[in-house]
Amino acid sequence: MEIKAINSAQTPKRRNAHVMLATAAGASVGALSRYVLPAKKDLSSVFNKDTFSKAVMSQRAQSRSILRYAGIGAVIAGGLAILKNIFQHGEKQSEPFKYSKYGAMIDAPDYAVEIMYYGE
Repeated sequence: MEIKAINSAQTPKRRNAHVMLATAAGASVGALSRYVLPAKKDLSSVFNKDTFSKAVMSQRAQSRSILRYAGIGAVIAGGLAILKNIFQHGEKQSEPFKYSKYGAMIDAPDYAVEIMYYGE
């Protein structure tokens, strides 16, 4: 009898949790990028000392919409997470590995007695 690891025997219940997490992270990075991304007039003077000063950055952020930048960041991060999901879904998963009764007891400590006495 072959003992499989619990994480390989059970199917994942929440497949899109990492997409939601990536989307939330992308939205926060997008909202913060409205401070950092220079405007068109600042691109000509990137090496100017005042390009990244606090006053210029706060003025730049006030003239930009937080929802627009957060939405753009969320769409980009969510799209990348979905693309990663699509390309990894096609890959063949690795073979389930075999391990001892001790390894099975670590994965399922509630059933340790049954594993020791009835498992082969």
